[in-house]
Amino acid sequence: MFFFLGRAFFVALKNVSEKRVESMDGIGFSTYTTSTDNDGHESVSYYYKIDETRFMVHSSLAYHTLLNGHQYRVYYLPNSKVLVNIEVLEAPSAQHAI
Repeated sequence: MFFFLGRAFFVALKNVSEKRVESMDGIGFSTYTTSTDNDGHESVSYYYKIDETRFMVHSSLAYHTLLNGHQYRVYYLPNSKVLVNIEVLEAPSAQHAI
């Protein structure tokens, strides 16, 4: 556990010290994984997948917000792959409009 916390702290410190955000464009999809602990409790992790890179999102609401198959630009911290911002690069069709 100390190793994990130490590594997480080191990655966060490195991201802050570099003061750098990267961006990439690609087709976006919402994905998720499930896992079950030793007590039988199931947990779900939500992601945006832009091309072949996954970015964790922290709620099912965010997960359902992404329109699958559309072109996006993401801004993220390069070492930790923490998503900073995402923008759609093409207007959704009328069937997706709210």
